[in-house]
Amino acid sequence: MTRAALSARALSAGYSGRVVIEGLDVEVSAHRVTALCGPNGCGKSTLLRTLAGLQEALDGRIEVAGKPLASYRRRDLARTLAMLSQFNEVPAGLSVRELVVYGRFAYGKWLRGPTRDDRTAVDEALAATGLAGYGARDLAALSGGERQRAWIAMALAQGAPIVLLDEPTTYLDIRHQLEVLGQLRRLNRERGLTIVWVLHDLNQAAAFSDEIVLMRDGRIVAQGTPDAIMRPHHLEAAFEVPMLRLEHPQTGAPLCVPALAAERVARAEIAA
Repeated sequence: MTRAALSARALSAGYSGRVVIEGLDVEVSAHRVTALCGPNGCGKSTLLRTLAGLQEALDGRIEVAGKPLASYRRRDLARTLAMLSQFNEVPAGLSVRELVVYGRFAYGKWLRGPTRDDRTAVDEALAATGLAGYGARDLAALSGGERQRAWIAMALAQGAPIVLLDEPTTYLDIRHQLEVLGQLRRLNRERGLTIVWVLHDLNQAAAFSDEIVLMRDGRIVAQGTPDAIMRPHHLEAAFEVPMLRLEHPQTGAPLCVPALAAERVARAEIAA
């Protein structure tokens, strides 16, 4: 039986006096890729930040790798769990490699400088995100997509077995979206990483994840495999939009599209 990498019981969380999540129960399996999906404002990012300990829970219990989140020292938690937020400020005058080295903070004795293990971890993270030749470049001079991949490299360099990513494909064109998702999926399979990511594209979530947690209004509508979740009644409950389920013509994997969009395509084909 696959053990839980992360779990929350009766979790309530929010910010600025507003409760976003209340009484939520969720469990994330170890060594698997789990996508948090749902409409804007449903609590996906709040849940991710609270599970990572970046935002204090209002109530409930969180466990990380079988231990209460509150029992971790900050450095020990950083060796267990890495979190990449959605928006990150770019430090002035920092190179790509210098940013990625920050991912090794939990291991370092910085007066001695990076160790061989640190350098190896940074090199592997840069290669995994397609930035092997970018180490000396100024971070501020990169495109939005390249900068996003540099932040992902920093999270990977941390070497934690659990990685949380809030909309990791932000700023990326379709090619780099697929490359980053594919590379992270490969690391999941090769290293046994547990990955939890917030994704807006349902079809990408289904293609690259083992499980989908579908949310609305701070609660979980459904949780399960992509095949189980990518069904009109679940998606309509979350997004309040009529949906159609299709199959990928090459792989047979489940795809979902808004019913109105599918009707427009059908009418266009008939007219042609």
